Amino acid sequence: HYLTETPTTMASFCLAGNVQSDNFSHAERLLDILHQTLPVCDVVKYVCLQPTWAMAQEELCKSKNFDRNRVSNLDCIVWHEDGRLIGGASNLAEYCKNTYNVSADIELSMLNGITKENVQVVTKMFEEAPDKESYLLSVDNTPATATQY
Repeated sequence: HYLTETPTTMASFCLAGNVQSDNFSHAERLLDILHQTLPVCDVVKYVCLQPTWAMAQEELCKSKNFDRNRVSNLDCIVWHEDGRLIGGASNLAEYCKNTYNVSADIELSMLNGITKENVQVVTKMFEEAPDKESYLLSVDNTPATATQY
């Protein structure tokens, strides 16, 4: 029975971060590439703006049992859905290269433009969020869908 079941997801990643950071944009792009390239890959993104990132980090450390010292200086945090921490954008880049032979397909110098776009979209998401006290929103793979973390 166990051998006949096909796993629904081979790889499942979560990304949370400050969208005002180029590191978040870099990690997001890498995960988007994995999502498009791997046969079965899920990605969940949690976004916030710079002023609330410290609170979001603290909440993630508590809820996911992450080492606060390891993630306190990161602009984004990436982990497997089962809770195993990967780290920040540079850790994810190394992981993607070593595990899937995948690298970002854009120059790091181009990330600033993507970051500015992200900030505009996420700012609007927060303005439209039903809970104005939210500081971390969950984004699925369809545009402008958000729920509170």
